[in-house]
Amino acid sequence: NKKYLLCIGNTYSRERTILLFEALEQIRKLNPEVRLICNFNLEKKIKEQNLEGKISKDCLENTVALGYLSYEDLERCFSICSAALFLQGQTEDEMACYPVRVSTYLSGELVIIMNDTGSEAVNILKKYGCSIIEKDISNLTKKAATFLSDGELQKKMKEKVIFAKKDLSWDNMTVQLIEFFQEIIKA
Repeated sequence: NKKYLLCIGNTYSRERTILLFEALEQIRKLNPEVRLICNFNLEKKIKEQNLEGKISKDCLENTVALGYLSYEDLERCFSICSAALFLQGQTEDEMACYPVRVSTYLSGELVIIMNDTGSEAVNILKKYGCSIIEKDISNLTKKAATFLSDGELQKKMKEKVIFAKKDLSWDNMTVQLIEFFQEIIKA
């Protein structure tokens, strides 16, 4: 009966960590069966970022921190997780980048639950309709909880994820880059 969300990364800033657990807390209030799987050391992250007492005990108890994930471990996580949870801060760096994690989640064929910061990643994923994206965390978590309890919606969104995965693959992107540079050379 449990539903698992995946959250991986080595560079979790304080703002991202707070957003992550704020969202998880709200999702768990709507669906207590939701668990988070992550690859970072929670205790270390909390100490490094002075977050003692700022993350709900419920979230901490319902998060599985696996540490380093080999490729095989990551594949296992993809197979049991219903979606990925990826929240970004409002800094210019975060809004301008296209995090590798987004591509990793797509290649694992996971729907991505993310806040709308107007980032490059958000703008690209919106075009494919393969993600749950909202500016307001409360609205985002409500949509996430609905998604996690609706098998038909999960199936429809997974089809869109598979399309985005293929369309955004290196093979397809390389062809587009070659065509772009050929046009420049002709001009």
